[in-house]
Amino acid sequence: MNKKIFTFILLLIFTLPLMAQETASEQSGVAVTEGEEISENPFNMPFFETSNLFIGFTPLLFITTDNENKGGPSSIVYPLYIGVSWPRDFWISLQPSIKIFMDYYLVNDGTVYPAEIENRTGLGFAFLLNIPVVFQANFWDMSNLKLSAGLAFLIRFAVPAPGVPSSAPGSDGFATVKDEVSYINKSFYEGAKFIYLSGSADFMFNLNNGVQIGPEFSMYIPVITILSEFSLHGTMFSAGVKLIF
Repeated sequence: MNKKIFTFILLLIFTLPLMAQETASEQSGVAVTEGEEISENPFNMPFFETSNLFIGFTPLLFITTDNENKGGPSSIVYPLYIGVSWPRDFWISLQPSIKIFMDYYLVNDGTVYPAEIENRTGLGFAFLLNIPVVFQANFWDMSNLKLSAGLAFLIRFAVPAPGVPSSAPGSDGFATVKDEVSYINKSFYEGAKFIYLSGSADFMFNLNNGVQIGPEFSMYIPVITILSEFSLHGTMFSAGVKLIF
């Protein structure tokens, strides 16, 4: 079952850009005279001429619902957030982005949980790669609403937390912290739990020279959690400010 899901997701990733380009090409012609047409399809123009960079400050809440006091509470992290929008100022676009952050982890009863600093074993480095399709609606040339949906991939790896020797006894029966951290790294990718469905909404206000700023709200739902059980465990929410320039 997991192989079929993974294959479907990979096909979806490669199909979305092609669908966007095909749809844009159908919408972008402007007739000048009969038999003559000027193409305004931004997908046929150089990438750097039709793209925007964006950054953001969007604190991220990582939901933990089944720790039963075994690990830390749902944690809040503060990612470094950067991405690119292509093509800019078009009703449909791609907005790949990456959020980079860190969090502490431990193992309890064979399950990996976010941990508070006092109980930490591993320090995890996370890279949340999001690849959404974005739909834009403009309002009075002053602002625009962007709604997006796509796939995200939570790429993580852990190392022994600072101040915790790798040779020290691990928790949950592990001989050493090094063994526990190895188990944490393995668990990050079991059952394709690193694959997420993403959705977001932002309302951007147009400033001078094409600069836009506004609030952004995002949600990331692990695919495996939806398929195996209806739970918010592992779901991530973020809210903050986004700047496009």
